Amino acid sequence: MLRRHVFVAAMFVSLMFSAVFMSWTSNAADQGKVVPPVSSYPPDTTTYSRPTVSDEQAPAGAKGSAGVKGAAPAGFLVVDIPNSGGGEPDVAINPLNLNQIVVHAGFGGWNGNASNFVSTDGGLTWTTSNQIPPPPGAPNTGGCPCDVTQDWGLDGNLYGAYLTGNTDVFSASNTNPFANLFNYFLIAGNAQLTDFNISAIGAADQPWLLTNVDPTTPGQTNTYVDYDDFNAGNVRVSAAPGSSPPNFTADNVVGPFTGGGINPGSRLANDPRTGTMYSLWQNCTAGCGGSPKTIAYRLNRSLNAGATWTLNGSPTGITVASGVTVQPTPKFGTVNALLGGIDHAAVDPTTSNVYVVFGGSNGAGGNGIGIKQITFDNATPTNAVLGTQHRVSPLGVEAALPSVAVAPNGTVGVLYTSFDGFDVNGFPIYSGHFAFSTDQGVTFTDQTLLTFLSPTKDNGDPRQRVLGDYQQLKVVNDPPSGAANSGATFYGVFTGNGAALGGNTANNDAIFFKVTLAPQINLNTNPVAIGPVCRHLTGSGQLEVSDTGTDELIVTSVARTSGSTDISLVPGPSFPVNISPDAHFDFTFLCSPTTVGAKSATFTIASNDPASPNTPVNVTCTGQAGEIDVTGSGDFGTQSCSLTPLINTLKINNVGPC
Repeated sequence: MLRRHVFVAAMFVSLMFSAVFMSWTSNAADQGKVVPPVSSYPPDTTTYSRPTVSDEQAPAGAKGSAGVKGAAPAGFLVVDIPNSGGGEPDVAINPLNLNQIVVHAGFGGWNGNASNFVSTDGGLTWTTSNQIPPPPGAPNTGGCPCDVTQDWGLDGNLYGAYLTGNTDVFSASNTNPFANLFNYFLIAGNAQLTDFNISAIGAADQPWLLTNVDPTTPGQTNTYVDYDDFNAGNVRVSAAPGSSPPNFTADNVVGPFTGGGINPGSRLANDPRTGTMYSLWQNCTAGCGGSPKTIAYRLNRSLNAGATWTLNGSPTGITVASGVTVQPTPKFGTVNALLGGIDHAAVDPTTSNVYVVFGGSNGAGGNGIGIKQITFDNATPTNAVLGTQHRVSPLGVEAALPSVAVAPNGTVGVLYTSFDGFDVNGFPIYSGHFAFSTDQGVTFTDQTLLTFLSPTKDNGDPRQRVLGDYQQLKVVNDPPSGAANSGATFYGVFTGNGAALGGNTANNDAIFFKVTLAPQINLNTNPVAIGPVCRHLTGSGQLEVSDTGTDELIVTSVARTSGSTDISLVPGPSFPVNISPDAHFDFTFLCSPTTVGAKSATFTIASNDPASPNTPVNVTCTGQAGEIDVTGSGDFGTQSCSLTPLINTLKINNVGPC
């Protein structure tokens, strides 16, 4: 424990991981070969950039694309973050102000301060902020940070974990993420190691940071960092309870990883309802010396702020899914080695069920994305009950880099990237996808966010990574009071090509997207103006009710709440009325005036739109009648005694509309 209290700044030679793994186990499929794991360090820091090719550049000002060119999918905001460097982007959203979003992408910057990309308008526009300082006293920071994950706490602070060139992890927090106020917890003037209990200095990889509420202290924000210990072959989680900057007081083993020529791809998931934390990672179980490989995905849990880890009575976790994968090579789409795993997990904030997304066979020799829901029994502590595996990416589609999030209404969202072949110039074609499920991950609706070309081709390096090792999808589970639909809004970031969104150069920029997965009622027209109607007759007018959201709108009733009883809804629609996204249903209103004059009534439409569950609509009409007009005169004037009859005509006219 001495390393937690004193950190001596010195120059360390980076470990050559292949030389230190003397204890990695083998399996029968590899005929006794010892196959060490593969570190994702060093990252691919190449700046991939080239001139655009024909039909690649989208129109200037485009906000999204369902192909190489085009507009954003309905209901989605898709935005390029200029000059963001692309690889391995992560996203953090302020739960106290949903317009404040921070993204980190790319590597390097610690010749001074490293960059974050910040938005104060909900992701519409982005600026670069050089705000992440190198950790004081840490050796070998140049060219880093080399892995970055950040998360916003409920205390209003932004927290980040950063991997140095010495493959150690340091963490900091910022009280104002739009200013340069990041601070590390210092010991004798030097930044505290996040991985303070690791078996050997310089053996960490893939730090993954999340915040969560404390399990026993309401309102307290704890910080957790999951990472790989490549010296001892363990996944570990370090915890900092209720402190900013984060002061890490626990750094414990979650479970072992078995080598097998892959990266453990360790990931964290948090349960904001209970404060429970989960750690997910990969173990190779067959084919580890070649490709494809069979992967066991293991999960462990802490109920006490990271002090101990056990799931179903096992201190090393349990296998929750398995799949046959192609990783780290051959490269995904020929330009991206999968050195960060194919896995992620998230917790339903309402039910506490866990969803695990993972790599498996796509049925055509490549990787597909599967999902499994994990529920829990009534034991104390509760035991995990594994559900049925379902497919996220369609059969035959080659997919990787998954990230999952679950909204408070139970909607499950998955971000992933697909490899779609090659264009006529030989550049790999990729698409960013957002798939969502409203039936607990059984079936998914898949939306292409952006189709783009790789900015480069295969360079022959087996560690080439144009897209990086991971990307992120998140949901804000505790939105500000009155923030309409915020609990059903997904925020994601993936590596794409800025040219597909109007950029002048083909590069690997971070692409931000946001979508509210909720029904959204739209009325056309409101008010409904029936117009003039003759007394004792009936006129009608239609109201088109459409769903401009991304989930089914359910109208449960339409009832008059005030106004004239001469106006009514036509009987007939059987409630509830279900309206699919981008569809509509027409309601007809009648006006049968009993008197002359203007009439008005207000009806309330009850639906499952969370922003407008009771939507008023005004219906108007004007009662009219016949209108007499008399022409001619009844004056016969002075008459003689002639027997000739005199005729005078009066014309009685109806000049009204009725």
